[in-house]
Amino acid sequence: MGYSDDHWEVGTDIGGTFTDIIAIRRDSAEVRIAKVPSRPGAPVQAMLEAIEAVGLRKSEVRRFVHGTTRVTNAIVENRLPKVALVATEGFADVLEIARYRRRDLYRLDIAPKSPPLVPPERCFGLAERLDHEGRVLKALDEAEIERLVAWLKETGVQSVAVALLHAYANPAHEKMLSKRLKDVIAHVSLSHEVNPEAREYERTSATVFNAAAMPIAVEYLSELEQRLPIGPGLQVFHSAGAMIPISAVKRRPLVMAMSGPAAGVSASVSIARQLGTPRMLTFDMGGTTTDVCLIVDGQAEMTDGRMLGDKPLRQPMLAVHSIGAGGGSIVRNGPGGLTVGPESAGSEPGP
Repeated sequence: MGYSDDHWEVGTDIGGTFTDIIAIRRDSAEVRIAKVPSRPGAPVQAMLEAIEAVGLRKSEVRRFVHGTTRVTNAIVENRLPKVALVATEGFADVLEIARYRRRDLYRLDIAPKSPPLVPPERCFGLAERLDHEGRVLKALDEAEIERLVAWLKETGVQSVAVALLHAYANPAHEKMLSKRLKDVIAHVSLSHEVNPEAREYERTSATVFNAAAMPIAVEYLSELEQRLPIGPGLQVFHSAGAMIPISAVKRRPLVMAMSGPAAGVSASVSIARQLGTPRMLTFDMGGTTTDVCLIVDGQAEMTDGRMLGDKPLRQPMLAVHSIGAGGGSIVRNGPGGLTVGPESAGSEPGP
């Protein structure tokens, strides 16, 4: 990337309990590693403390790549910020309808489905309509946009998910709303950017997840840019196993879901190839979750979607399977016996 050999490349993994760091200097092949407690309310501070823990100054870092479980943990522990949903009129209940499958076929003492990501009172039906090929059947007019703006101001949410019917075929109406809402609400997530594919429930679910991740991610990523100003050398690990610049992540923070475990899987792929191991199972236990992934013939399994917190999360990603049971998971003794997680003691008070 054009960096001189006498500077350091740094990788960090922000977990709910610990922030881990590895620093490599190319000219001498020197490697330093450290572990510091995570700071749930100040993740950037934890990263800077990790840099200090390996004896580096910020000015010595020329490439800084980080993965994080912050988004994953928030989903698994159901700690997502409040989000509003804007859908086509008549389809605002898509999250509540979900799929016909019950969580447990033979147990009638539990709800057949988990609660929707967005409750009905924060769902808005917009008078507009496209057909499956993207042709406009009912145009979106100014009066309807004004009605939406007034409603959003009443909800008081920071983030809104816009998932209009067949927007994957024609995003014109979603783009209109994006231009109008950018000065009204802090974070706007558009389905044609997050998951431009058919299947309304899955596309809407992914868009809502992305909207909920925005307040979590954008604030601390902006702070990281200010406190570690190294330009394009500042990158985030993608859940599909690649590295992308922070500017792209701000629009799609959902790509950070499972990004920490994905980095570990990518490293394991390299090891599997070096060892010539045909099949390898990665096992990554953190404070909040335990994550596993299968590597076959030097390639990690990929998926275009998975369930996270009983909800579909659809985007290209490594097939990392995560359960809410880690080293700091809280154990409860309830009417049905002992339960483990998904809540974690995290770094405050710690495991």
